[in-house]
Amino acid sequence: MPLQRFIKWFAWILCILVGIILCLKNLREPDIWWMLTTGDWMLENSKVIKEDVFSFTFAGTPWINVKWAFEILISLLNRLGGPEFLMTLQALVVT
Repeated sequence: MPLQRFIKWFAWILCILVGIILCLKNLREPDIWWMLTTGDWMLENSKVIKEDVFSFTFAGTPWINVKWAFEILISLLNRLGGPEFLMTLQALVVT
């Protein structure tokens, strides 16, 4: 019986660690920081971005932003707990 209990706890711990590792890897993608900046801009200006406001060469070009709600959400979560909170939340969701 103790061996089965050990295997059960080991499996749970392994699943949680794999989830955390996968989350940390995904947050290294540069898009998360772009999304945070876009979300911050939308919260500061109280409107959804409809044209490129960040680039120098394409400023004013129409932009269909399909992820605007997620960008606002992660911007709010970032304000609540910082980037570490985003990583922890992502690890919990994946796990």
